[in-house]
Amino acid sequence: MNEVPATPEYSLGQRVRVVLNEHNRTPHEGEIYLSVWHFKLERYHYWIVEGGKRISKRYAASDLEPVENG
Repeated sequence: MNEVPATPEYSLGQRVRVVLNEHNRTPHEGEIYLSVWHFKLERYHYWIVEGGKRISKRYAASDLEPVENG
């Protein structure tokens, strides 16, 4: 069994945007409110909150891109 990486690619509260592709067709932009290591897939999954509403879909790091604050 592989070890969990020390730090996920995105941190809690970090502002991100969903990268639109064949798997992600709905645009979302918000903050990371939860990150969970998936042992079988060996990667983190992220959930975001947009405008106070939690988005139920989970995202991999490759599904997200950081948004600069400002």
